[in-house]
Amino acid sequence: MAGKDTPMGTCRSVLLLLVASLLVLAHGRYASAAAILTVTPASIDNEYNGDLALKIAGLTAGQTVAFEEYEDVNANGAVDAGEMLILRFRVTDGQLPTIAGVRNRVVPGDEDGAANGAVTLTLNLSHCGVLSRVAGRYVFAARDGSGALLGQAPFTIAPRAYGQGISGRVAAAGAVVSNAWVLLFDAAVDSGGPIGGVRTDVAGRYSLGCPPGSYIIAAFRPGYVSNLAFSQQSVITVATGRMASQDLALTPASRHVTGAIVDEVGGEGVPGVPIGIGSGGDDGPQAFTIAYTRPDGTFDLGITPGRWRLQSLTDASAALAMQGYVWPGGDTAYQTIDATSRDIPGVILRARRATSLIYGIARDGQGRPVSGATIEARTEGAEDPLVTDTTDADGRYFIGVPPGNWSVQAERDSPPGQGYLGSRQMEISVAGGQAVALDLTIGKPTAHLRGKVVDNRALPVAGISLYVFPPGGGYDIASGRTSSDGSFDLPVVGGEWSVQVDSFEAAERGLLRGPDVHVTIVDGIDVEGVLLVLKSATATIRGKVVDNTLTLIGGIRMHAYDNAGNWQDFAANPDGSFQIGAVGGVWHVGVDSDDAAERGLGTAEQTVTVVDGVSPPDVLLVLQKAIPILAGDVDGDGSVTARDAMLALRIALHLTQGTASQMQAADLNGDGTVLIGDVLLILRRALGLSAP
Repeated sequence: MAGKDTPMGTCRSVLLLLVASLLVLAHGRYASAAAILTVTPASIDNEYNGDLALKIAGLTAGQTVAFEEYEDVNANGAVDAGEMLILRFRVTDGQLPTIAGVRNRVVPGDEDGAANGAVTLTLNLSHCGVLSRVAGRYVFAARDGSGALLGQAPFTIAPRAYGQGISGRVAAAGAVVSNAWVLLFDAAVDSGGPIGGVRTDVAGRYSLGCPPGSYIIAAFRPGYVSNLAFSQQSVITVATGRMASQDLALTPASRHVTGAIVDEVGGEGVPGVPIGIGSGGDDGPQAFTIAYTRPDGTFDLGITPGRWRLQSLTDASAALAMQGYVWPGGDTAYQTIDATSRDIPGVILRARRATSLIYGIARDGQGRPVSGATIEARTEGAEDPLVTDTTDADGRYFIGVPPGNWSVQAERDSPPGQGYLGSRQMEISVAGGQAVALDLTIGKPTAHLRGKVVDNRALPVAGISLYVFPPGGGYDIASGRTSSDGSFDLPVVGGEWSVQVDSFEAAERGLLRGPDVHVTIVDGIDVEGVLLVLKSATATIRGKVVDNTLTLIGGIRMHAYDNAGNWQDFAANPDGSFQIGAVGGVWHVGVDSDDAAERGLGTAEQTVTVVDGVSPPDVLLVLQKAIPILAGDVDGDGSVTARDAMLALRIALHLTQGTASQMQAADLNGDGTVLIGDVLLILRRALGLSAP
């Protein structure tokens, strides 16, 4: 039959001709409309706080594009294997993200609003965090739904030119560390975030310009551990026209914490999100490291042996917000990880979807918008902010949140160096799909609170930290340290306030933090003569902390207080023992409930009667090991079934009052409440559609 046409051969030939014709047409159509990505401006300095315009043309109408930013380690203007992803978000041609009709400007969208085969978006760097503005070379890339590269464009952040600054080298175990981030902190701002940064070159060298002043610097790089014990680091004084010198040392990682950030509902990975983890310290981490989630949402945190705690970063909040998410809530978001003897795999953080919006304008006392202020939102009772945003040039902020009750305020000392005291904490309730406007007033000092800190012998207490905060608790609006004569001068605004010393620092001096001192401040009128008296200890309370198997619990945070308002904050020794100073009276000694819960332990508190000059019998605090609760097992029968989903539904609809253990088991997304979303997650597990 060779050389002759057959019906089968004819059909095959026609089919091949048809496919070839389609390929030719497709090639002609797309070759003439190749996607081109541009970034404007293509170069900025590391203090630029304006907009970037990203544009890509040559798309199909309505196409969704993933925009990414990578470190350009070899400075070739292209994305290469092994270069780190630091930012990712999706934009659909013709779509602008809104909630209840309000444009959420943190989430990028197609600004022309037309499905025309081109996407034009504005990326406001004020919403992106400090790490996104570290000086160095980068590449923006655009990909289609299959991950194929559509286009890429180089992007450069140059260090701003100053006549002075700090330079040095970063090394670890004797080897230089290239592409490390060297971040600059204002030494005058307690617990302030970085105010600038630069990356090291191939020889590990850096040069960072800055105005004259006092600074602390720290280096970071995934795979290494940084020293964040700022109290142990030297303050660097930068004089006009001079370059100060400071080398920095990192510690190579020898343990690993691995896991992923995933969507709380669908389970897909969330890429391009920085994760921090810290170790040690009562007032903050002493060691710290950072890693970014990979394109599939997984991460690898390189650490050293010890106990570590996951940290929420402002940059993580920004990266999640741009993708429509919020940092995971509940204990998993800040869980303590014991990597003393082994690596820790399988840490899963479930990012929550931001279906509601809090937005507004931050203004000063004269009604002028404040640019560069950090706005924080916390869930009710949370220590750390879950969502943050930085106001733009018009003072606007946009915070996407899950529905619930939120506390919102402007952070103290932001913008850095301008003397703002932050705003009052505002409580707000937001329903699902709702957008709520909340304007904030950020105050500058209108009065001064002056006084002295002495011990019970009237001797001055020098160099101790003080805080001014709302009566009954809350976040401080002012802080400072006493002078050599024990005096203090704190800038404040009008209102009802409490002032108190740092209890850890008092305990280190053998002194007791006394009752809060309450003051009323009227704008424009200084308050003088405030006196804080710290009593010297006249007895010692000793004891140990163990679990119900009599295993010693080392390092757990503790407190002790008496009926007269004296207070001690401290931590147990590594062997579980403790000793604290006290005065005569009835004392209550206990452990920090959050720290105990992170260790899977219950709490305990013991009453002790103290006589001046006589130490009481030793205290033994026994913490019960918590019984693990299976997520989704609301009825407590050891498995997740449709019955659990029905019980969770009754709790969500307020048809029944769940017990504490039922609420914990039903709250799958960790936001502190049981809602319909939790019910759906439980049902998916019961049907085997998602892993526990």
